[in-house]
Amino acid sequence: MLFRKVKSGKGECAIRNQQVHQRAKECIAVLNLLTALHVGQPMENVMDTSHLPLNSFHNTLDMDRVTIAGHSFGGATVITTMAIDKRFKAGVGLDTWMLPLREETSIFQKVNQPMLFINMEKFQTKGNLRVMKQMESTEMDRLIITLKGTVHLNQCDVPFLCDKTMRKLFGAHSQLDRFTAMNLTTNLSNIFLNNHLEIPTDVKHAEYIQQHQGVLKEGITCV
Repeated sequence: MLFRKVKSGKGECAIRNQQVHQRAKECIAVLNLLTALHVGQPMENVMDTSHLPLNSFHNTLDMDRVTIAGHSFGGATVITTMAIDKRFKAGVGLDTWMLPLREETSIFQKVNQPMLFINMEKFQTKGNLRVMKQMESTEMDRLIITLKGTVHLNQCDVPFLCDKTMRKLFGAHSQLDRFTAMNLTTNLSNIFLNNHLEIPTDVKHAEYIQQHQGVLKEGITCV
């Protein structure tokens, strides 16, 4: 697999912007493929699909409630993808890294879908939040929530694969319990998406959020 190591500093933003647009194209390509499967379009597959024929997806996918979510660079990918393709009805950015879009803030005006940002306290800088703040809107539902006492890796599987010593070594140890951080991320996402996609929400999600209000901070106020 080709890998390009990008040095921080001058020129990085332009390279990251190219990369985020490439990722958006790939997300759109995936949706195109899922749409083709849903309508029963014949296609070739290099893998053996005898155990799961592709035609089994015909008329089984809900193409009216397509959403997209991403962590870090993936959060910027969510924004870019929704700006280009309106088939994506809502998005969730997990501790979004805004640098890829820092010099293309005009793209924010093209995003008219609801979006939830769930930030981890230790990762977000004032510079990153200044760019993210431009995604705030009085017309569209843009909810920005920070989980206090959390680190960037709280929204992936690393904290659950290592013991405490290794978590500290990899920067995956957080003041907030790792399970609580993940559960809050999941419940916040469920409530937000269910609300906008008209899906019934289990009252337990809201109850869990209410029980942990002390570690949640809404909005951007430190820039």
